[in-house]
Amino acid sequence: MDKTLEQIRKLLLIKGFLGYETILAPVIATFYIKYVGLSFSQYAFLESLLTILIAFFEIPSGYLADRLGRKKLYLISQICYIFSKVIVCMFPSFIVAIACTTIAGVSLSMSSGNLEAVYYEAFATEDKVDDLKRLYGKAASLTFMTSIFTSIIGGYLASIQIALPILVDTTVIAIDVLFTWWLLKEAPGGQKVERFIGNFGLITFKETFGTLFRYKGLILFTLISSLVFATLRVSYTFYQPYMQSSGVELEYFGLVFAGFNIVSAAFSFLNNKLINSFSSEKK
Repeated sequence: MDKTLEQIRKLLLIKGFLGYETILAPVIATFYIKYVGLSFSQYAFLESLLTILIAFFEIPSGYLADRLGRKKLYLISQICYIFSKVIVCMFPSFIVAIACTTIAGVSLSMSSGNLEAVYYEAFATEDKVDDLKRLYGKAASLTFMTSIFTSIIGGYLASIQIALPILVDTTVIAIDVLFTWWLLKEAPGGQKVERFIGNFGLITFKETFGTLFRYKGLILFTLISSLVFATLRVSYTFYQPYMQSSGVELEYFGLVFAGFNIVSAAFSFLNNKLINSFSSEKK
């Protein structure tokens, strides 16, 4: 089992170094508007479609993972995601973009949480869950640090050819898939499948909402937090088209995104210290 944990450690650090779409992220809106030829409203529609699909397929993704195996489902979904990005590069149009976004949305939800479950099972078996939490922290810090540089690279590549960042990013994801296939060993035997539609799911659903309503102000706090997050997430979609229409050169887009990552890295570093200064109730 120690060998399995060591392989997971290597995989998490490799994933932290590679990141996920950190080269494409600084210019993704510009790619769809300038290369694919979409209007801003069409790009916003794709963003909405992607979010809805990811949310909708989260529940059946857990069921499929239990049936097919978490590692297998993750690898299949990532290959489909790569396929969706390559196709939109080859045949840029709004209709193709909708089809590829649909594939991407389903793929991202299918891969969601699968690796984390395998990691947890392996570390929990050896009673080393705290080690896994520290490892997550190291991997996240590594992602923030590397993404500062890859963001700048993404802007530079886009200034040469707008499709280059998406092609390089899909290559990075393909490397990630190969490392996952090589290093990750899933425990033998399937997990017991618990359907959401049934007594177990309904009981859990009722208990969760019962807990929410017992805490004064928690519902209001959740709604306000959700509204703030949604507003910021939508506003975030505007900055790339705004910079583009203002005549900002593409190579500077990466610098802006690198700045976002510097702020994220700083708050990630301070997060534990800030959280530990509050009582459990206030957390």
